[in-house]
Amino acid sequence: MYADQDAHDRALLAVQPIAASSPWYRPARFRAGLSQLRLKRPDDAFATFKSLADARPTPHAWNNLGVAQMRRTVTPQGGEPTFYFNKAAEADRTDPDYFFNLGYAYWMARDAQAAIYWLREALRRDPTDGDAHFVLGTALAAAGHAAEANREKELARRLSSTYVEWEKRPGTDAVPRGLERVKKLFGASFRDYHFEHYDCPEYTDTPEQLADLFIGSYGPTHRAYHSLPPDKAAAFRADLLELYRGYVTPIDGKVRWGREYIITLATRA
Repeated sequence: MYADQDAHDRALLAVQPIAASSPWYRPARFRAGLSQLRLKRPDDAFATFKSLADARPTPHAWNNLGVAQMRRTVTPQGGEPTFYFNKAAEADRTDPDYFFNLGYAYWMARDAQAAIYWLREALRRDPTDGDAHFVLGTALAAAGHAAEANREKELARRLSSTYVEWEKRPGTDAVPRGLERVKKLFGASFRDYHFEHYDCPEYTDTPEQLADLFIGSYGPTHRAYHSLPPDKAAAFRADLLELYRGYVTPIDGKVRWGREYIITLATRA
């Protein structure tokens, strides 16, 4: 895939011919939005993810709308980034990234109290998130909670020496831009993967049935799922559901998967 090779201009050209009636249209548009973000075209990415969210709201689409909105340079129409991150967090209460993005966006808007609340929610879900500890520490310091701020920053420093360097940045600029987290079609469970194409004109009634069919019966997916610890296995299933929702046909609501499925020669995240 061109996107895997950072050839994002070519990746955009590759998905343009895919018709809206195709079962591969939604996954293709999602990948187009990711490439637009990588090419620093946030206005285009916002339009892409907005059309996906309007057609079928999903946490991934809401999240990436918020990312695109944060990266737009001119005061944009379409609402605050926090609106979209909140939608993502409401739709999936288990993923710490949505709560981190929400808290981070509030901090970048200099709403320290809201940032503190949502970053604590992120850390309840992932206590090892160094970025969340650091941004929370910065927000706590701004709100006058020095002892708590020092504790959070110490936790961040224990996780990575990167935060020692961040603390050398001046004042409120200690928190870098660009920490917002983009959601890919597959990303929570595996770092490296690729696709092959086959004719597979099958269908199931729901994305959940299809995911469980592959996890239970298709050898590579079954082995990949059961090789992961419970939290990563749950994230893997959630990623499968996100992908398969793109194959729901509007005529009868069934899931028809076409020529694309994941090859599980993958590296764990």
